[in-house]
Amino acid sequence: MKNFLLFILILVFIAGFCVVSCPDKEAHSDAIMETVNNLIDDRMTEGITEENEKTFALFASSLVSGVSNIVIDSRLTVKNHFLFSIGKVTFDGESQTVSIGILNHVFTDIDDNLKKEIEKRL
Repeated sequence: MKNFLLFILILVFIAGFCVVSCPDKEAHSDAIMETVNNLIDDRMTEGITEENEKTFALFASSLVSGVSNIVIDSRLTVKNHFLFSIGKVTFDGESQTVSIGILNHVFTDIDDNLKKEIEKRL
């Protein structure tokens, strides 16, 4: 009986901690934008060898990152399920899960289809 009560107490504690530390929309947006910015930086500096061209490419990627932040943030919806949250991005009426947040951390999964949609919009 003591083991069962201890198990229930630990379970309630873990569930309470998950509820308190569930990431919000801003955390999802930041995590997705970090992933998208890394994608943009890689695409912009791909194949560039000279330092001047790299500097220009990084400047251009920062401008594109700002625009992509607005696009992603306006299309992102986050549904809170108390213990965890799920972020979805909607393009052309089709919704796609891109992030899952639990214990104050957001895990992103941006697949090739979403990368193509983002590149098409930019």
